[in-house]
Amino acid sequence: MTRFGTAAIFLLAAAIGCDARYNFAQKEIQKAQKNRAQRNLHASLIANSRRLSEDEEEEQAQFSFDVTGYSLKYSRCQMVEQYNDEAAAGGEDGQSSPMVKKRFAVLRLCPTSSCDASKQVGCASGYGQYMVEMDTYLQAMQQYREDLKEGYCNYCEDYMQAVYEAVENGEDEVDEDDMDRVRRKRRLEGEDEGEDEDEMEDEEEGEDEDEMDEEEDREEEENEEEDEEEEDMEEEEDEEVEEEEEEEVEENAAVDYSTFDYYSACVNYQNDCAEEEADGYYEPINVEEYFECGELDYEDNYGNKLYVGVRCANDAFSLKLGVFSDEFCTEYVGHQYNIDTVSGLSLSTADMSVYYTEECISCQESSNPYRNVEEDQEDDDDIAEICVNIYNDAAKCE
Repeated sequence: MTRFGTAAIFLLAAAIGCDARYNFAQKEIQKAQKNRAQRNLHASLIANSRRLSEDEEEEQAQFSFDVTGYSLKYSRCQMVEQYNDEAAAGGEDGQSSPMVKKRFAVLRLCPTSSCDASKQVGCASGYGQYMVEMDTYLQAMQQYREDLKEGYCNYCEDYMQAVYEAVENGEDEVDEDDMDRVRRKRRLEGEDEGEDEDEMEDEEEGEDEDEMDEEEDREEEENEEEDEEEEDMEEEEDEEVEEEEEEEVEENAAVDYSTFDYYSACVNYQNDCAEEEADGYYEPINVEEYFECGELDYEDNYGNKLYVGVRCANDAFSLKLGVFSDEFCTEYVGHQYNIDTVSGLSLSTADMSVYYTEECISCQESSNPYRNVEEDQEDDDDIAEICVNIYNDAAKCE
């Protein structure tokens, strides 16, 4: 049995637009399996560890063409029915059919110069076509988005600190030495904070339990007074912050920041990088929890279990969360059950558009360092990690 299933080989080949011949499809599946094995030896799809120089050379050698001249474009969601050993054995729910419907993401590598985001397939010539299991694709995109934001936030935090230090020193630009100095300083401060926290934990563990009980009693008695004092202090702090911000605005007005290359891109980074807090009434849906088919804590009046997973919408492009009656999320029953009712969450409003974006994602690292993930900022090649990761796991038609 291959990774995608022998029964699905002909369908797979046809779906990605290649000659539907067994030998070709078998070769592509084996290649995808080999790539997956190689990737697992060096780094998992969602690993955060830095690749060594040997791995960087291997990344470049994986492509038989200069991938930096191409962009990745999500094309459609493809359903493929295939034989499954577990389903043939009946599965947990006594599955009656040995066939399950697998979902795949079909993508293209289009020449960057002709990749058109307004077109669903991106381009009409000079492209390679690829097919990846949907959960693998979703996890890769989720990690890419998270890493991209983290890379931006970390870079801009260091860059703005370097800018402020440069201004204080009468300088009008920031170079890589300045950035390295800020990064070293931040790492040292992080180490010091870690040591302080360890010392505090040791002291707390050494306290006598009776003393802790007495302290808790005193705290309960003083709670109301402390709350009032905290409110007063918060008001005072807010006023001080406003005054400081006004002073900072006045000072900044007298400084020409146009000489700093990435100032305009990073100056408001804190607004984009602040952690989202639940407002007490609404918690955002973490769609990544449903990338793989999962059982709901729900049974209908007949004792039937229900499952939730990602499904292809009717347009074969959009992605939605749906309700299924089997553990493989093959039998869609969303027309019988309301997904919000059976899940207890507003899953019908979950936004998955970021995963089927019309964007053409360049496979060349950006010349703007704040627009690269951390691995791309640190490695020596100029190939974007998202393209390497998806290419490794894909069945290919080039």
